[in-house]
Amino acid sequence: MTITELFLKLDEKQKENEGAFATYAWIGSGIYLGFTRGWPDLLPTILFFVVGMFVAAIFFGNLFYGLARAIAKIIIKLPHSKTTTIAIVLSWILAVFKIVVIYLSAEYLFEKWFLSS
Repeated sequence: MTITELFLKLDEKQKENEGAFATYAWIGSGIYLGFTRGWPDLLPTILFFVVGMFVAAIFFGNLFYGLARAIAKIIIKLPHSKTTTIAIVLSWILAVFKIVVIYLSAEYLFEKWFLSS
């Protein structure tokens, strides 16, 4: 296996991980919103979870994958002694940011489409 193939494989794995993270965050947000705001009828609930998790994986997965790649390119240019610490801190900040953005999106959709009608 060449180094290029290895990097492509790692790149693909990172895309999958971002999509999976977005899916789990969407499902967790939906469950939380359902218990705290009340569940809508069965069909809207199924649509929210099934369609929403695929859209979240594609949209948010790609969005956050691009953001992580951009941050990685910036970190590479920093002095070597500080890159590990900065990468760890930024990865935690990015994880929290992803959860907040996905939760707010799920909440908006939940409120506007399901509870307003």
